[in-house]
Amino acid sequence: MIDDGTRAWAQRPGAQRVLGEARRRAERGQLRATGSLVVALNDDERRDVGLLLGSEWQISARRVSIENLRKRLTTRGVHLEDLLVALGGPIDDRVVARAAAVESRRLEEAAAASVLGAAIDRLCGPESGLLERVVADILPSSGTGRRLSRAGALAQLLDGLDHRNGPNGVSLAVLAAETFGDAHALDQSTPLGRAAARLVGALGAGRAGATSSDLGSPDVGTSEGWRLAWWSVGVVCDRVSSTVLVLNLPLVGSPALMTLSGVMGEPVWLTARILAGGVEAAAALGPVFVCENPSVVETAADRMGAGSRPLLCTFGRPSLAAITVLRALHAAGVEVRVSADDDRGGELVRAAVLTACPNALDWIAAGGGTFEEERIEGMLADLG
Repeated sequence: MIDDGTRAWAQRPGAQRVLGEARRRAERGQLRATGSLVVALNDDERRDVGLLLGSEWQISARRVSIENLRKRLTTRGVHLEDLLVALGGPIDDRVVARAAAVESRRLEEAAAASVLGAAIDRLCGPESGLLERVVADILPSSGTGRRLSRAGALAQLLDGLDHRNGPNGVSLAVLAAETFGDAHALDQSTPLGRAAARLVGALGAGRAGATSSDLGSPDVGTSEGWRLAWWSVGVVCDRVSSTVLVLNLPLVGSPALMTLSGVMGEPVWLTARILAGGVEAAAALGPVFVCENPSVVETAADRMGAGSRPLLCTFGRPSLAAITVLRALHAAGVEVRVSADDDRGGELVRAAVLTACPNALDWIAAGGGTFEEERIEGMLADLG
């Protein structure tokens, strides 16, 4: 019980400063029985504090002794901590709170790693060693429960992948509906969808039988990277929007694929959907030339028509459709020669082509120039 006199004293400016420092020390776990409170007081404030500690202390230059403060309050039947609580509410020991928060985060991190790691092991094998590679990138910070919740959702997703995959893959929307009861749960616009795409993109290389085991981890921030990430574990997003432009490049597969790719002299767009049923290179197919820009294909068709050598255009970084064809060419041992603009974008194109087709050769056309359009005549000569 705090008496009225003590409450009135505690409201004085000097007393407020002293008690404020005492509370700060208490919240840091440093308000002990002895020691002193370091507070710079002016004359009026020292007079305020002196009403409790005495005139001798007031005219001295001494600091506020914690022991003396406790003793003077005790003579009034008041404990220092009780006074601090009465004035400012419960005292939170921040040291203890921080330690508890650290321990809570540690426990959540361990639990999340255990849950997700077990699911990764079930999908990719216990020796995959992929957990550390993906956890930091896909899970939110610990301490709020979100990390463990996200790990549980991703583990649930991974456990559902194998038995749902048919020969042509399962639809992403169907997978989301079956797993989470929401067809949009794994959309690119949702945090879970983006985390899941980064996870499956990284795990695609480690999953036994993955169709894109040598593609690395796609950039899921792009539409094609998103499709590649999901396709690496047999999940289909949107195959009709993923295309590759070809000229005089006969391929073996479905009747529709053979009909379209068999068109000579005219550029043809092939979709990932038409390639999904399987694709192989036609017998005795000669060198296939790969370019970055569609203007090369169009010019080759205008100038040479059916007389041009087989040409594939990535139209920027290779799409899922382009990767599918390049892999088929590599599997058949077809010689592939790749050209691109001499800039950062071109470097990425070459790197992506070499990932799908490791034996591809550089196509260095005569004429020089940073962009393919500047060396178009040399490229056409090679295609003739």
